[in-house]
Amino acid sequence: MKCFCCGFKLEEDVINCPNCGENMEDCFTKQQEQRAWRTCEEELQKSNCKLIHFGACLMRDRLIIGKGHNMALLPNRCCLKDSVKGYVIGSNPSLCSAIHAEWMALLDALSRLRSVEGSTLYIIGRHLDGGLWSSNFFACTVCARLLYFAGVKEIKGKQFTSFETLSIDKALANSIEHIILTIKKEEAGEG
Repeated sequence: MKCFCCGFKLEEDVINCPNCGENMEDCFTKQQEQRAWRTCEEELQKSNCKLIHFGACLMRDRLIIGKGHNMALLPNRCCLKDSVKGYVIGSNPSLCSAIHAEWMALLDALSRLRSVEGSTLYIIGRHLDGGLWSSNFFACTVCARLLYFAGVKEIKGKQFTSFETLSIDKALANSIEHIILTIKKEEAGEG
């Protein structure tokens, strides 16, 4: 057996690597998370959206159980073309003709499994200019509700060079708060 981190050959039942000192359980978990982020990157490459590409995967018990990317169902009708003045990505999913990456990951998992209860959703968004998507919420209200009722426990999002984790309750609250703020701005004539 080899250390997951440094490749050092290990004796049986070693908890910490004598070469690098890493805990084998922690190291294995990090390796699985890196695999989840690579899967998200691979998925976002498949997106056909003209505005922003998203890649997502669901992981449970260190296994990727579903993956997906956003995809415009009507490529000639895009929220970019049909956007209203001041439209903010995610503020009005009904203007978006795409199936979201979260939906595809959920559908992919549920096509093979009975439940996604207790899983974690990983998601990355990338603008067409290559910049990472950044937001104070990780899922639109529709996606947050679907994930919440499907039993997903948390969402991990990659923004710029940092990784953030939100409990599903916090993700749902943030997405709803975003909609309320958008409505208030529109009512105040700021939108």
